Amino acid sequence: MIYGPPIHSPPSLAELNESNSQLWKIISSGKDAEVPDAHTPLYVDVRDIAMAHILALENPKAEGQRYTVVGAQYSNQEVPFC
Repeated sequence: MIYGPPIHSPPSLAELNESNSQLWKIISSGKDAEVPDAHTPLYVDVRDIAMAHILALENPKAEGQRYTVVGAQYSNQEVPFC
């Protein structure tokens, strides 16, 4: 999952991007709600993804290569509730 601040403020909660929308649903579901398992238990900050793109563009050896950028592992059970 890619998390981080959006480049613009969404006009409404219904217009959040996918990863932030899923996070909001978990946070706002209440303490007694069943928290689903994380389908992808890895995350990265959107700013780190942007930096990886820049570094790949600047490095000729990166041409034609694939890279995985991961910040850390997580579980939905670790998400704090409001």
